[in-house]
Amino acid sequence: LGKCKLGSLVGFFPRHILVGCIGGVGYFLVVTGIEVSSRLEGGLFYNLPTLKFLIQPLTLLQWTVPLALTFILIVIQHHNNSALIVPLFFISVFILFHLLVLVVPSWSIEAARNSGWVFGAQQTNEPWYGFYKLYNFSIVDWWVVFGELPTMLALTFFGVLHVPINVPALAVTIQMDKFDVDRELVAHGVSNALSGLFGSIQNYLVYTNSVLFIRAGADSRVAGVMLAIATGAVMMIGPVVIGWIPVCVVGSLIYLLGYELLKEALHDTFGKLKKFEYITIIIIVITMGAWDFVYGILVGILLACVSFVIEAARKPVVSGIYTGEYARSIVIRHPKQQTFLKDVGKQIYIMKLQGSLFFGSIGGLEEKARRRFDDSVFLKEPIRYLIIDMKKVLSIDFSAVEGFRRIRNLIIEKDAYFIISSVQENSEIVRALRDSGLWETEEHKERIQLFSSLNSALEWCENTFLETYKLVKSKHLKQEQQRISYSQHSGNGNNSGNSSTSSSPTAHQPINKTRKSNANMISIFDDNSASFGSPR
Repeated sequence: LGKCKLGSLVGFFPRHILVGCIGGVGYFLVVTGIEVSSRLEGGLFYNLPTLKFLIQPLTLLQWTVPLALTFILIVIQHHNNSALIVPLFFISVFILFHLLVLVVPSWSIEAARNSGWVFGAQQTNEPWYGFYKLYNFSIVDWWVVFGELPTMLALTFFGVLHVPINVPALAVTIQMDKFDVDRELVAHGVSNALSGLFGSIQNYLVYTNSVLFIRAGADSRVAGVMLAIATGAVMMIGPVVIGWIPVCVVGSLIYLLGYELLKEALHDTFGKLKKFEYITIIIIVITMGAWDFVYGILVGILLACVSFVIEAARKPVVSGIYTGEYARSIVIRHPKQQTFLKDVGKQIYIMKLQGSLFFGSIGGLEEKARRRFDDSVFLKEPIRYLIIDMKKVLSIDFSAVEGFRRIRNLIIEKDAYFIISSVQENSEIVRALRDSGLWETEEHKERIQLFSSLNSALEWCENTFLETYKLVKSKHLKQEQQRISYSQHSGNGNNSGNSSTSSSPTAHQPINKTRKSNANMISIFDDNSASFGSPR
């Protein structure tokens, strides 16, 4: 993953989801602190038997004493934030506890172990490398090993999942803006490969331990090397050291980490986030604490997706609405043509779209189209051409395509044309529209037109209007000429005695006047050029 530079995928995790994960870890630590301090077996369950166990006098004292120590440490840190405060405090508690055991006559370290105040002493004669004796490959049932592959893969996935979540979360906590997730993935890969070759267990960055370590002032590579040396020394000495550690020290340390992470997730973000984002953080925290870490992440991702859909759907997909009265092509036309096009311009309706067309946003476009084609509006101001300009559209999904089909049916019902502009024939948007069956019949192919630009679409609509007007006027002129010709023949029949070359001024005067009038009406078409105008 690191070599393929896939660490950038962490950028798809919203910041408030990472903060929710931090809070979930904090909640988990507080619960773990109660379990460790009260010596609760089997985990903390939210039921009546567990509550009765926790409020027993000795048990209540065992998990509240570390809580009180944590409160004292928080107060001290409020007045002095030195990195040495935390280690000095817990060393002092360790020393004071053992002094108390020595001072109280009826108490001993063994009695403290038996009552749960000190961790039990681990009795073993096996060296730290004794587990290598268990590796006897001659007696391994490999079919059983293969049967456990799903579990191994699940554990591997769980380990990999921690890196892109824990690393950015740790960076947020220690206020580090620049970090390389790919480098961390490579480091984890090398570490786990070596660990597996030497027969050890899976490992990954532990967020809580790292936060504690760094906040204690260990923020250098030297500190990391020293920690590795100290860990190796404890491994060689064995688990004997555990039998001398008071439970209240460990419990207080866990409480402190849980408090700091919960404070960071819930207190420090209060009033700084949107209400939905803050509620998302709370839900993630509760889910992780009550159920599982992975469930909390999945719930967070689901809520992030819902949030994205809601936000994207609220953004208007229609960026502007115009009519052909003012939105015109860049073709230079005769002034009378321009006047005519302005008169009929309201029959060209342009809707400019933006963003992504998907199931959450297509409803707004449909609503505007249906409102405009409603009978109460359409009868007053009919539309001949609906132009949908897709210049700023990024993508379109199946639900949006279905919305286009419904708009198509509405337009054809009103005997209008559906024009889609700023698209290319081989673009993904056109392929999606074509594959969904937008052009199902010959009528659809005639009524739905595609253009590479809005200007081309407007020019086509204008030319169609002018051509229609020319045909109508030509037909009207022809009818008028036939009427005049019929009148002339009728006049000649009534005045047969007159000379054929003579003409009556009273007869010719209205004819000339009529011809002049007709010439004025069709003068905008006198130019028989190839187009109705010249491009600028």
